[in-house]
Amino acid sequence: MAYFLGQRLAELIIFGPIVLLVVWLATRRLRRRPSQQNQWEHAVRVCAADPVFRLGQIVEVLSSDAEQGERARIAWHGTDIEQEIWFGDAWPLEDVWVVVSGANGDGSAGRDPQVFYASEVHDIIVL
Repeated sequence: MAYFLGQRLAELIIFGPIVLLVVWLATRRLRRRPSQQNQWEHAVRVCAADPVFRLGQIVEVLSSDAEQGERARIAWHGTDIEQEIWFGDAWPLEDVWVVVSGANGDGSAGRDPQVFYASEVHDIIVL
């Protein structure tokens, strides 16, 4: 009986902190949501106030290369418009929201005028 209780106590000492860590990690995401919501609201306000900044959700990653960047489809916030977007030095994942600045075609020779070329990624928001 004493062996059994000693074994259970040892298991509690070993696995108790692990269970507490798992619970803490699981609830941490719930505690972070208000800050993500604030980040989202700030992005919407900034993009509405200044047309230099654009807010969109990555719908699909079309290609990704460590040296050349990422080509994706983006759905622009507040519109039904989907468009290809090129990130030269960022690799956002599908379903995230991005705040970007850039231009269609970028005015450079050889650039597709139908593609939005992101010159800078200002924020990535995971909701």
